[in-house]
Amino acid sequence: MSAASLPLIPGASLPASGLLRGDGAMPGFAAALDIAAMSRILDRYLFDGAGSCRKLSLVRFRHRPSKRLIAVYNVDAMTRTGDRARLVVTVRLRPERTAHKSSSNVEERTADGWASVVRVPDLGMTLEVFPRDGRLPHLARYADLRSGALLSLLQRADIPTGGSRASIELDPIRYRPGLSATFVVVQKQESGELQSPVGYLKVMPSDELRHETAKIDRVNAALIASGAVVRLSRPASEDDIGATIYKPARGVPSEVALQRGLSPVEVAQTAAKALATLHQIGPCGLPDVFNSYVASRIEWAANNIIWACPELAEKVTLATAAATRVIESPVRVPIHCDMKPDHIFVDADRCVELIDSGSVCLGNPVIDLAGLIVRVELAAQAGRIAFVSAERFCSELREAYFTRVPRSWRASEGPALAYTSLLVSTHLIQRLAPDWYQLVNFFVDRAATKFRSGYYDSAASA
Repeated sequence: MSAASLPLIPGASLPASGLLRGDGAMPGFAAALDIAAMSRILDRYLFDGAGSCRKLSLVRFRHRPSKRLIAVYNVDAMTRTGDRARLVVTVRLRPERTAHKSSSNVEERTADGWASVVRVPDLGMTLEVFPRDGRLPHLARYADLRSGALLSLLQRADIPTGGSRASIELDPIRYRPGLSATFVVVQKQESGELQSPVGYLKVMPSDELRHETAKIDRVNAALIASGAVVRLSRPASEDDIGATIYKPARGVPSEVALQRGLSPVEVAQTAAKALATLHQIGPCGLPDVFNSYVASRIEWAANNIIWACPELAEKVTLATAAATRVIESPVRVPIHCDMKPDHIFVDADRCVELIDSGSVCLGNPVIDLAGLIVRVELAAQAGRIAFVSAERFCSELREAYFTRVPRSWRASEGPALAYTSLLVSTHLIQRLAPDWYQLVNFFVDRAATKFRSGYYDSAASA
């Protein structure tokens, strides 16, 4: 698959609010998050006369103040021959500045004539056209249907493809530069129309993929032995160079279920039972990396929020103190550790499948519950779920979960909600989501003022 044929990854346009601060350690920072400036940079350095940038939108960015910035853009471009090209471009920044060099350093070019990776030394900037990723060197092999690597992987997973690359489509749905890329694999009908997904391709470093699969297998073995109706989504096939196929999960994500008008009480009860079951199956030989992981995430979130919204520094300090208490609990049980409404699938038989389970480890179980609550509230704030459905779901989820687990676990609810609120606030900033500034203020204020006690009282939060 050529870069020009790649669909765009869902993203959002930059707001005109101008609220984001700069980063004096990186000379190219202002340009990297400015639509007009990046359009000019792409025209000059990436396309270099072989095309032109027509439209640009930001997918998300990751920023570590004074250390690095990685931004992912969707790009609508026009080739030299007048054809439309749709690209995903990664912008990387480092503090080091090589001002003595005035020209760009083009390392590779595509068949369309523009660069697939180019350095802009004066700005300390590197541009990469997806699927080119210097830290995932095998990504391009699987994204290119002509290589046959994906077909071979699908066949090993016993997924029918029609026997040729012309019978399938590959669309990127999530890309984290240097970390992982996820594609949906869709089979075509004879008429050319697309059917439902037949699988999901995930590409990541080989050693991390093997480690994730081993953890998932241990947890699923314990769940099967307990007779539970919850499972972690497991790769149907894996390869020794960091690519694997997941089959579609059963049912629909819990957020979609709420959007479709399913009973929020029933969805919440199903989710609560699934989480309570996972959290009480025994250690399963999982690693206990929870304290160091959570501590680093809190520091990362706090730094990003204070950088973007310095006026919230005092409240962030209070919220951070509350969130840190989540690691004080001695309880260590199997947890998903990245729980969101779109990571928990429910079907008509109330069976549950949890996807994106690579972070599963031993930790404080209440952060899984908090992950669902805060993100459902965010979906309501964003208008994706009706407020009344979100409220009923969250209320029933808490009640149904805490009736199934030891009573002492409830003492971690406040800290877990504060922790998740900080993470959600940071993700809003990374995507520069619509109304991100107002939403960050809302979640940080709530974390600082209402989640400070060990036990979160829903009446006090009304």
